[in-house]
Amino acid sequence: TDVSGSSGLIYIQLRPRQPREKAERVRQQLQAQQFAVPDIELLEVGPATTTEVRYFRSSEEEGANRVRDILQNVGVRNVTTKYISGYEDSPKIKPKQYEIWFAANAFT
Repeated sequence: TDVSGSSGLIYIQLRPRQPREKAERVRQQLQAQQFAVPDIELLEVGPATTTEVRYFRSSEEEGANRVRDILQNVGVRNVTTKYISGYEDSPKIKPKQYEIWFAANAFT
């Protein structure tokens, strides 16, 4: 089975004290758009004020913009895309792989 989903693969990073149910709603919206979204990962660190949709290949900016738009449509504030360089040819990063790092105030 292709676990990447037809739109891509998205990892969601959330701080432990953030409302998981709201992040789950975001996850469901992304899955409805044909993204594969594994379980939400809890991390103690992340951006302070801007939720970041991170992408790793410059050719995938359009996909990252689509993810950003989906987040904004479900009410996440201050969403930007961020290109993370150094992974253009990395075997560790799958094609159409994105990460969402929620800001501390993403759901307030």
